[in-house]
Amino acid sequence: MNNKQHIQVALPIPAHQLFTYSAPSTAEVAPGQRVVVPFGKRELIGIVVKTHDVAPVHSERDMIELVDREPAISEHMLAFATWMSTYYLASLGETLRCALPQGMTPQSSTTIELIRNLSLGDIEILRSRAKRQAEIVEFLMQHKNECTLQHLKKALRVASPTASLLSLHDAGIIRMSNSRKKSIKERVQKCAFLSISVAELENNPDLIPSRAVQQLNAIDVLIEHKATSHKRALPCAHLATLGVPTSVLQALEKKSVVAFCHVPYRQIEVQSTLHREGEKDATLTVEQQHAVDKITPFVHNPQFKSFLVHGVTGSGKTLVYMQVIKEVLLKNKQALVLVPEISLTPQMIDRFTSVFETEVGIFHSNMTESERVSTWYKAKRGDLGIVIGARSALFAPLPNIGVIIVDEEHEPSYKQDHPAPRYHARDSAVVRAAMLHCPVVLGSATPSMESMFNAHTGKYHLLEILHRADGAHMPSVELVNPAEEVQRNEMHGQFSTRLLQLLEQALANNQHAIVLHNRRGYASKLECIACGHVPECPACSVALTVHKTTGTMRCHYCDYRRRTETACEKCGSNSLKQTGTGTQKVEMEMLDELREKFPKAVVERMDLDTTRKKGAHRILLEKFKQGEIDILVGTQMVARGLDFEHVGLAAVVNADVQLHLSDFRANERTFQLMTQVAGRAGRSSHIHGKVVIQTRSPRHHALIATAEQNYELFYSDELMERKQLQFPPFFRFTRIELRSKESLQVEQHAQMFASFLPKDRQDFVVQGPSTPSVEKLQGYFRKTIVVKSSKELDPSGQTLRHYLTHALASWHDRAHSAVRLTVDIDAHGSL
Repeated sequence: MNNKQHIQVALPIPAHQLFTYSAPSTAEVAPGQRVVVPFGKRELIGIVVKTHDVAPVHSERDMIELVDREPAISEHMLAFATWMSTYYLASLGETLRCALPQGMTPQSSTTIELIRNLSLGDIEILRSRAKRQAEIVEFLMQHKNECTLQHLKKALRVASPTASLLSLHDAGIIRMSNSRKKSIKERVQKCAFLSISVAELENNPDLIPSRAVQQLNAIDVLIEHKATSHKRALPCAHLATLGVPTSVLQALEKKSVVAFCHVPYRQIEVQSTLHREGEKDATLTVEQQHAVDKITPFVHNPQFKSFLVHGVTGSGKTLVYMQVIKEVLLKNKQALVLVPEISLTPQMIDRFTSVFETEVGIFHSNMTESERVSTWYKAKRGDLGIVIGARSALFAPLPNIGVIIVDEEHEPSYKQDHPAPRYHARDSAVVRAAMLHCPVVLGSATPSMESMFNAHTGKYHLLEILHRADGAHMPSVELVNPAEEVQRNEMHGQFSTRLLQLLEQALANNQHAIVLHNRRGYASKLECIACGHVPECPACSVALTVHKTTGTMRCHYCDYRRRTETACEKCGSNSLKQTGTGTQKVEMEMLDELREKFPKAVVERMDLDTTRKKGAHRILLEKFKQGEIDILVGTQMVARGLDFEHVGLAAVVNADVQLHLSDFRANERTFQLMTQVAGRAGRSSHIHGKVVIQTRSPRHHALIATAEQNYELFYSDELMERKQLQFPPFFRFTRIELRSKESLQVEQHAQMFASFLPKDRQDFVVQGPSTPSVEKLQGYFRKTIVVKSSKELDPSGQTLRHYLTHALASWHDRAHSAVRLTVDIDAHGSL
């Protein structure tokens, strides 16, 4: 009698196959459950995809542990992940890993511990014959405690130290062991609530004597909380801040007046400070109401439909989303709202929590593991009416989704670059909505070329909002050419006289300004005047960026850093100059320029360097809203979706930073970024916003369209170029990247892979191998191959995937293990 069942498991590794294991028949394993299984010398957590009773022809290993009592992955999510892995050529295990918070899929890791110290003399002897082993020993002696293999690799910047570690282990110098973290459980908090009614208290006056002031106070707080929030329980930690200590609650528990319970941690304690007043009862404009009227029938009678809401900046697209969500919640369903990045979530969250009584959940990368796990469980149970988040929120396990909304759908941050699956959250959201038979709403003031093309060809329903809400007017836009200003002696550092004039006018009128410069740091590079030497990153073929506030030079690709040089490392000269401009330099020079006329003006910076800490985005935005910051300087995160009434000026220091990148989307992204930042100005009826954009390419069609605030002008010109050059939306754009520590090796393997792809086909164009603009990245030399496939002749992409899958199989049979290869379907970005 067979007392085992056989399970097929997807593991989070780049292997396009399922792995079969045995499980006791009593375990009742089902698809979607997590299991711990052996894999080589490691233990991995995988997802059961299939179960069957027929034993395989080959021997199999036993499952170690069943993690879940019920499936963590729903049938729908399993189907969605299967589609995604197929379309983006990723393994199913890698894709399913995205569907669970990181804390729910801990894998076994190798830890290393130094068990025998070496003298300096022994280390030098070791260095003479095994330099890497000596470096490992020195690192572990300084580290003192045990460390993970991953940490060691990152600290020493080595990809594969295994051979050196094994030698040290055999010599009895280090100990290596494998361990597996425990899966993080849902976060809960201890709460207290009244266990008897108010009437019972009033009928038993002796129960709480009048001298028990603290107990009476605790009861008053709990009664008031129940009356105002309609919820019984209040967290004990919060009660303590209200002057109700736990000891008082425990005394009331003994009298059966108060009881304790544990409830899931509430992620958002409502602190709406970034919203506009009156949004809850706002009256929609005719255009807004028209959009709502077209979308809501697909909520009431659940059907799939894709809508593209093209609304000018400040037109109130968020109010449209809110009205649609109100209808969704009335149907006892949930709404999933995607935003492009973390900087947009504080304001969006505050706006939603000020309008809706339902609990709003957040998903983004700055959350702790326990916060992600807690929110995931609450979403899965249906406790959250609305989930807002960045790209990863696409996988939120809401059980009854009524609408999916993708705000600022044009943003490139919706595309995942690393690790696999390299999915596009916007396109994948459309597919998920189709699977769920619900509407999907894409919104933007500057829709992507692909989305507008889909609207023009009937795939999406286009809804336009051409006027700003609340009587506000579109800002006036000026283009200023710094090259001409230099000839007229009208440049002051990075700023034209016109930019400074408008800035001073805004400050004089008690208005505020947003200044965009899409490059962080202080200076782009440090250059020796004597010999021309420029310090570069040892692991990447790029110049180090100067960061003045920390006195360091950094690589923005691998985060390598060192102290800023005071003398040239090559010739010893002290004649060094810092060239190029970053946000730090813009901030400092702006303060200098304004010091005489506006000595009290507050200028602050919002970029990756100032927002690394948790909550930093919110702090900056709240200060700006409250008027504590006069000028907010920043990278593209200041251009996206921010809605503040008091902004009178938006300025761009150098529009050419984005425009001249080696990327076929550079024109589109420049137009979008310039239009978006321009839209931050004049968002109230009492302020006429102004915009000044500094560019040496004022006749470029992307900037002309920005100045004219004419999307169709840009779209028609750009569409013609894209068609001639065989780019999206007419062709799919796939990038294959090969990486190796050896330049010759990566060249040979790139040529080999290209030889496996078909030639001379009308629907399949192969370009390369070629060297990308950044040839060496994080210690690896790179080659890229571009494949363009016709959407007209291969609408589903099936032919593209067939050829790529065949080429990958042939390549893996012959390739050296040291060469890494990635395939990026519908690729974005350039390096």
